[in-house]
Amino acid sequence: MRRLLVALCLFVATVPALEVDAAGAAGSFSAGGSVNQVYATGLTPGSSVELLSPSDVVVAAGVTDSAGAHLFRDVVAGDGYEVRSEGGSVEGLVVTDPSDHPDDSWYQAQAATDPLSSGYGYLTTRDGTELSVNVTFPIAAGPGPWPVVVNYSGYSPSQPGLPPAEALFYIAQGYVVVAVNMRGTGCSGGAFEFMETLQSTDGYDVIETVAHQPWSNGDVGMVGISYSGYSQLYVAATQPPHLDAIAPLSPYSDTYSAILYPGGILNDGFALEWATDRENGARPRAAGWARDLIAAGDTVCERNQDLRLQSKPLLQRIYDTPFSESVFDYLNTETFVDQIEVPTYLASQWQDEQTGGSAANLIPLFDPDTQVFASFTNGTHLEPMAPSEAVHAMAFIDIYVGKKVPSISEFVNLVAPAELAKLYGSTDVAAFTFPDAPFSDQPDWASAKAAWEAQPRVRLKWENGGVPGEEGMPTGRAVTRHDAWPPPDLENESLFLHPDGELWDFPSTIPDGVARATSSYTYDPTTKRSKTFGDDRDAAWHLHPDYKWDPLSEGNSLSFVTAPYAEPVAYAGQGSVDLWVRSSAADTDFEVTLTEVRPDGQEMYIQSGWLRASHRELDPTRSTELVPFHTHQSEDAEPLPAGDFTPVRIELFPFAHVLRPGSRLRLNVEAPGGNQPFWMFDALDGTATNEVAHSTSRRSRVVLPRLPDARTPAVPATLPACSLDGVTTQAVSLRNQPCRPYLPARIVTDVVATASSVDPPSVSVTWTPPPGAAPTAYRVETLPGSGGSPTTVEVAGDITQLPVDVSLDVPYEFRVTALYDDHGAPASVASMPVVVRSGTTPTTGPPVIHPTPTSPPGSTTTTTAPPTTPATPEPDDGHQRFVRLLFRDVLGRTPDAAGERWWIALMDDGATRSDVAARFRRVPEVDQRVVRTLYDLYLDREPSADELLLWTGFIGSGGRVEEVASQLLGSPERWAGAGGDAARFVEDLFGSVLGRAPDLTEATALQSVVAADGPTEAARALLHSTESTGRRVDQLYLALLHREPDVAGRAWWANRIAAGGNLVDLLFSIAATPEYAAQTPRASGPDVLATAFG
Repeated sequence: MRRLLVALCLFVATVPALEVDAAGAAGSFSAGGSVNQVYATGLTPGSSVELLSPSDVVVAAGVTDSAGAHLFRDVVAGDGYEVRSEGGSVEGLVVTDPSDHPDDSWYQAQAATDPLSSGYGYLTTRDGTELSVNVTFPIAAGPGPWPVVVNYSGYSPSQPGLPPAEALFYIAQGYVVVAVNMRGTGCSGGAFEFMETLQSTDGYDVIETVAHQPWSNGDVGMVGISYSGYSQLYVAATQPPHLDAIAPLSPYSDTYSAILYPGGILNDGFALEWATDRENGARPRAAGWARDLIAAGDTVCERNQDLRLQSKPLLQRIYDTPFSESVFDYLNTETFVDQIEVPTYLASQWQDEQTGGSAANLIPLFDPDTQVFASFTNGTHLEPMAPSEAVHAMAFIDIYVGKKVPSISEFVNLVAPAELAKLYGSTDVAAFTFPDAPFSDQPDWASAKAAWEAQPRVRLKWENGGVPGEEGMPTGRAVTRHDAWPPPDLENESLFLHPDGELWDFPSTIPDGVARATSSYTYDPTTKRSKTFGDDRDAAWHLHPDYKWDPLSEGNSLSFVTAPYAEPVAYAGQGSVDLWVRSSAADTDFEVTLTEVRPDGQEMYIQSGWLRASHRELDPTRSTELVPFHTHQSEDAEPLPAGDFTPVRIELFPFAHVLRPGSRLRLNVEAPGGNQPFWMFDALDGTATNEVAHSTSRRSRVVLPRLPDARTPAVPATLPACSLDGVTTQAVSLRNQPCRPYLPARIVTDVVATASSVDPPSVSVTWTPPPGAAPTAYRVETLPGSGGSPTTVEVAGDITQLPVDVSLDVPYEFRVTALYDDHGAPASVASMPVVVRSGTTPTTGPPVIHPTPTSPPGSTTTTTAPPTTPATPEPDDGHQRFVRLLFRDVLGRTPDAAGERWWIALMDDGATRSDVAARFRRVPEVDQRVVRTLYDLYLDREPSADELLLWTGFIGSGGRVEEVASQLLGSPERWAGAGGDAARFVEDLFGSVLGRAPDLTEATALQSVVAADGPTEAARALLHSTESTGRRVDQLYLALLHREPDVAGRAWWANRIAAGGNLVDLLFSIAATPEYAAQTPRASGPDVLATAFG
């Protein structure tokens, strides 16, 4: 049996006949009218030829090809056309429109006068073109008539012999299989143009012709995969009366954006290779079997080659059409599937290496009254042929075409397993035995049909290839059913990009204008493989194909990773990667890829999306939060604005994937290429610096289609294998989802600059080492504001803290780069700006660097003072206690169940108290509660929404809580509350800040500050006084540890806060200590924040 043929889509051309012969001065020729076409053959090569309208006006002219033929396209329907050439003419030609279908009597007459018989032959279409067909009667099915299934493509379905592999099994199921070559291919007549309207109307004629054959009972369906799969959509849209159902397997959605130009970038891998094959296959006598038939005397096949040179040049047409022009809407199945009325069974796979994973996008576009059933899974182009999948398509055909109870014949299981095992590269033939057909236990056809239609219409098979002991086989670990696609109960989950490659479910609060608000990479497609597999397309279907999926190129990509998931989470649908980008180039290409970073150190592929930035224009009527719909129109294309950030939304192709506890989700941003077996990309040449923003108003994010917890598939707790004895490739278990070692870029993170001294002015810069081996050195780059020049200094690889001399009242930012023997790694994201203000209290003595939210997890750094106790993982019961303490003291509430599980799981996976405190500090609720507490204490009211946004953004971007307090204490609202009286204002200020009344000297001094510099400066001066800072340190210790601080600790923190530190840092530093964690969580107690600032 011939191997299964598969493929893609694109553009090319076709032709008609209803010939009339004419005698002329230079000989004779034939001409015919067709569907918006007129052709002529038998002319002298190179001669001029004209097409005249019924009013004798020349409407088109041309020159015949070397075979003496010419085809006029885009001819308006009408009677009385004439072809003239060489002094002769053919008159009375009729041109029709696609909707001008012949009457039923025409097909009856065709069947009566020229019936098809078993074996090879020809079928005549409405314009006289003869299509080659191969008819195979069913075996062991009893006397006819029988139901019919049609397999229709431009490959070689009608080649004499057995039917194509994807249709072969139906002869054992009681069906006649009619395999038909499209016009312009094989031995069929006409010229070829990919899926032109004539190929659709030819399909209409095929359905109606076979329905009237004496061996047909009039029930006709269509079956096939890939080319013979998506061709069904085009034919069904013409609504042939005798078509009962279609079962397209592995089709595509939009020819342009789903396969040929994903995101506007030419797929010059599989797409162009397939197009080249189609262009070559449309040449005269291109198929070997056609040459054999001609040599054996088949004059019809020989005559049918006459128009082949009129086939449209496919490749040049692709290159000349870089935009989705409306003239090609007839190719876009999304524009016409709503015209399909017959029951439809559609199956495809998310990572299809040939037609892509876009076919699921068609489901919501069908007419709501059309019965559409779908089955989706991960895997390759071949998946619908697996027994567990094919049995559903065959049951569908039995119900809607065969009109019988579904069954699997003994012959299928006698022949199919061995053939399928070859396709999948397996020696386990028995594993490919077909299971019982769905609803085969029903008593009659009506019952089976009712049971089929009662089930939810969309079937998802999860983790195909992941069954332990059957790794790589086309069997799944779970199946779920849904009422629609996308599943109607999805939650749009936004994960926001943050500095240092983090991905969180809350947006960044970094101000737009600081360096820390962006991450950058060097765009350079030459640093990547173009594809992940070789040239053998069939080998990609095997159990363990030898993929070459390389780790990300360091410095040529960006990566953002979530924290470990605390519970199973399933995603199913499309997603959107919404980036704020700035590029040094006028245009740039993006590939975004989702992967799973697993606890075992492996990274597994999930899905990708692409976009050329100049194609970023959206259709607002079709775009949603989950699906950006780009227009891809030439008039909408626009370069990136120089120097400015611009929002771009990148469509993620459909996918379904489960993440288990401990796994993390990774978003990679890179140049196109290197993530697909056969798709390659004609990416823009050259290099560029691409920046991605993650700041207060430039909230880059990925939006994902999360299933509710109750709909998460019941997959086993064990991860699908990424390593297996005897398997040396990256394709181990999940089909077409390879694994690679997780190798994050060696980038320094958590760069923090803190003002440490005023006299002389200096800043302490700390950072977290990159993952992997220790660097040989670090390069610390100082970036002064106010037009200063950057400077660099190198320090040893075991240093993670550096004092830097600075100038007073100048903002500074810092970047740190890890240096290795071979080369330097990419630079870190910059620190937040730091300013050493003149007039602040200097720090006395070298400080202890206590654990802070930006310290390396589990580490401390010391100088001359005694070190703090390193944080260590606690036993499990301590994790719950610590989490509940944090919620109670920082947020003033008990944790919700999901939140508690998440934080406990983080610690169970090895996170220390310092690490948890650091992450907790970044939770937006913390800053919100701080602001609300300050408003309640100082203004006796809630902040407005704008005020809350303003001050949480200020704190989140590195602003001091003490400054917020100063602004509120010195606000016009407080001043008005004191009646505009300086003495009363100062008395109130002392009460709020120091909890006492001022003496006369203190009152007089502060009143003079009010008079000279205003209320806010007076509030700032009092709040930063030695008494105030010491008092707040005392109150935090008392609230959190129920004791007073030791003398050294009190002095250090008081000085640190006075010199620019933050009281909230102290709160989380105390929270990271063993002493704090040893407490029992209280049901109630003092409001820690109110106590600290009261």
